[in-house]
Amino acid sequence: MPTLKITAKVRNDTSNYERGVAAATVTTTGAHVQVLRNTIGTTEETIAIAGDITGGQGPGYAFIYNADATNYVQVGIATGAYFMRLKAGESATLPLDSAISTLYLKANTAACDVEVWIWER
Repeated sequence: MPTLKITAKVRNDTSNYERGVAAATVTTTGAHVQVLRNTIGTTEETIAIAGDITGGQGPGYAFIYNADATNYVQVGIATGAYFMRLKAGESATLPLDSAISTLYLKANTAACDVEVWIWER
């Protein structure tokens, strides 16, 4: 079973305010991981979570990285309902509800290379 180490830290260089969370270690019960590197266009595209994951324990964590140098990509869990915008070079790690079976992505003005990792719960 994979053990994930998740670290989060935010620092405002203007005010010197910093908030960090000690690295959380999460051991998943499922052994499957899905890794994709897709070019996401300006028309909504879907990423189906692999059957090994949805048919097993369900999705647990997703790591999404926008590898583009210029454009942002929007991320959602329903068509047209984007809850996240990743600017060029940004990434996000988020816990997923086990009922989620598809991610919806759309680039802003030009296609973006996006890396998506999904671990089984």
